[in-house]
Order: sequence, then structure tokens, then C-alpha cells
Amino acid sequence: MTAPWNGRPPAPLDERDGRHEIVIWDADAGPVAHYYDWSVAGQRWHIMEEGGGLLEDEIDLSDAEYGAAVLTPDQIAAQIAEAVKAERDVIVRGGEVRASGYRKIKNEQCAAAVEWYALAIRSRGETK
Repeated sequence: MTAPWNGRPPAPLDERDGRHEIVIWDADAGPVAHYYDWSVAGQRWHIMEEGGGLLEDEIDLSDAEYGAAVLTPDQIAAQIAEAVKAERDVIVRGGEVRASGYRKIKNEQCAAAVEWYALAIRSRGETK
């Protein structure tokens, strides 16, 4: 059995304000997702209306489970960009290692070709 939820977003998400999915058990419907905003300054959950006003300040989450952070489109795009960059870096490093191996066996033509591919991958623009 897992430890009971402490009522806070898990680290590192608790270090920033934002919307999160909280799952609350309903006797008729089963688990139901609700969306609440976490306030770092107030260290509490609240519900905001569309215009930005506070709708509800005191929320009982004693029977709730943490679902996940709700990311904005910009946050999702940033995560995708980081993943693409990391993947390219791994490919480039592999190419550089391979080029080094070709140089050790005195195959300059293959080494130059692999370095060219590594450079092409590294200099690629944003992928959409």
C-alpha cells in the first residue's frame, strides 16, 4: 500500500503556482477528476474563476489523490523542445565517437562523413 497523499503537489511542482488535477472518489461515479489551483505563497488549494477572482478558498481534500499537473501549451512545447534537443545531442555524441574511431583506424573519408552528419544534426533548426 502506498503512503497517504500529504495534500501538496509533489516536488518539484510544489515550488510553483499552477493548476493541478485532483482525483476525488464519488460513491456513485467512482474516481472523478477536479481541477484546483495551488498557491505557493498560501500553501493551499483554491478554485479560481475565469476572470481571476477567488471562488473557493477552503477545500477538503482528505479523501483525494493527486492526479497530475495541468500544463499549458507553452510548457508542453518547451518539454518537447528539450526532448528533441536531448535526442539530437545523443545522436551527435555518438557520431563524434564513431568519427574518432574511424580516425584511429586511419579512415579519414568515413570520419569526415560521420562528422558532416553530426554537424548537420547539430545545426538543424526547430522541428515542428
